[in-house]
Amino acid sequence: MRLLTVLMLLCLAPVAHAHGGSPRPVRLEFFPSHPGTTWILTDNQGVFSDLKDGYRWLCEDAIAPSAGLRGLLVLGEAGSRWVVATTSGLFQSDDMGCGFHRLGMGIPQGPLVGLLVAEDGTWLTASATVGDENFVYWSDDQGAQWTRSEAVLSGRPTHLTASGADPDVVILETTRGLLRSADSGRSFQRIPIRVGGQEVPGELVIGVALSPRTPSEMILSISAGDRTRILKSTDFGQTWLDVFLVPEPAVDVIYDAGGIEALSFGTTGLAWRSVDAGETWAPSDRVPPTLGCLRYGPGGLLRGCADPYRGGPWVSGFSADFGRSWTPDLPRFEDAQERWDCGPVARATTCCRGLCPGDQEPASCGQPRVESLPMECLQPDEQSGPVTDMGAMNTDSDLPLDIGSPSTDGSEPPDAGVSTDGGSRLSPAHSDQGCASLGTDYTQSFIVFIMLALFIRSRAHSA
Repeated sequence: MRLLTVLMLLCLAPVAHAHGGSPRPVRLEFFPSHPGTTWILTDNQGVFSDLKDGYRWLCEDAIAPSAGLRGLLVLGEAGSRWVVATTSGLFQSDDMGCGFHRLGMGIPQGPLVGLLVAEDGTWLTASATVGDENFVYWSDDQGAQWTRSEAVLSGRPTHLTASGADPDVVILETTRGLLRSADSGRSFQRIPIRVGGQEVPGELVIGVALSPRTPSEMILSISAGDRTRILKSTDFGQTWLDVFLVPEPAVDVIYDAGGIEALSFGTTGLAWRSVDAGETWAPSDRVPPTLGCLRYGPGGLLRGCADPYRGGPWVSGFSADFGRSWTPDLPRFEDAQERWDCGPVARATTCCRGLCPGDQEPASCGQPRVESLPMECLQPDEQSGPVTDMGAMNTDSDLPLDIGSPSTDGSEPPDAGVSTDGGSRLSPAHSDQGCASLGTDYTQSFIVFIMLALFIRSRAHSA
C-alpha cells in the first residue's frame, strides 16, 4: 500500500506543460501580401515571422497539438487566410493565425509534405505516413475538395518543388527516388537515375536543384558513402552525367537565380562552386554549418536557415552574393520575444500561454507557469469552416560510380532533404517521463480511480 500511495502522489504531482524542444527550421516561405517578410516553418514550434519590427512567434499548438509545419499558404491581399500543411493534416485560419480548423474533404488527417500552388491554380500536397501507402493530392477549388492520385507513391514524400523555368513541371522527392509531373501535379512519372550503365538507387538522392533558366536541366547530389556524387541532366532526367565527386557526405545543391552558377555544400560548412551551370566544380569559401532551406526571397536575396542547436551560427539569414557571405536576421529562436496579435480568448492566445520560443522556461519570456494544456488545446478544431475565395497565390563520365548500398532490411532510410527527426516532440501536456507524462485532467482522474480501486481491493483482502 505504501508503494501504491507513492505512485499515486508521483502521478498527480503538478508539472508544467511543455512543447517541442530545440526546434529545427524546415522551410522558408514568402508571400505577396507581406512584401519583405520571411516565414520560418519549424518541425515542432510552429512559425516565426518578421511581420513587424523583429520576429514574432505562433506556437504549434495554436494549429493542432504537436503539429509540425510542412507547408504554408498566406492568401488574399491582406493575408488574412492561412492554409497550413502539418504532421496532423491540413488546417485553415480565417483570421491571420489566431484560430484554426480542419480544411478539405478527401485528404487524410495525417502527415503531409509540401503545399504549393501550380501555375494553373491547382493546389498540391502529398501524404507522408511512415509504413503506409502515400499519394499526391490535388485541389482545384482552393482546398475544399481534394482528389487523390491514382498511383501509390514509392517511398515517403520529403519535398514537393515547382520548377521556376517551366510552370507546369513539379518534382516530387521521396525516400525511394524522384518523380516528375509535366501537368501541374495531376500525374507523376518516375525519373530513372542511371550512370555508366548502373542504376542508382533512388534512396541515395540527397539534394535536387532545378535550373531556373532551362526546364530540362537539373543537378542531383547522390550519397557515395563518406562522399557525394554530383550528377547533371540536360534532358529532363532521361540521362545523367557524373560530373564531380565531393569529398564530403550529405552535400546539397542549388543554382543561382540566373541558372549560371551552382553551389554544393555540406553540413560542416565545406562548399564547392560551379560557374558553368554545374559542369565543373572547384572548392569555395565555407558557408555556415547546418545551412539549409535555401530559397530566393524578396529583393532577389538568397535566404537560408541554419540550426543553432546543432552547430549552426543562427536561425535565419540572407546573402546578396550567392552564399559567399551571410547576414543573420534571427540569431536565435529565443530572440523572437513578440507573440501573435490575437484576442484574449483566441486559440492562439490560449494554447500558446505558458510556452516560450526555443529552449527556455516560461519565466524567461514573461509567461506564467501553466500546469496542463486547456481542454480545447488537446484536440484540433475538427469543425471545417467555409472556404473563402481569396484569389490565386503567386508561386513564385566513365568512372566507376561509388554509390554505397541501399537499405537491405526493408526499413525506410532517413529523409534526404527536410529533416523531421530533430528534437523529439513529447506529450502536449508534459515533458517529464513516466506517469507524469500522462498528466491531462482526464488521465489524472483515471489514475485516481485505478488507485482507489486497488486500495479498496487490498483492504477487502486484508479484512
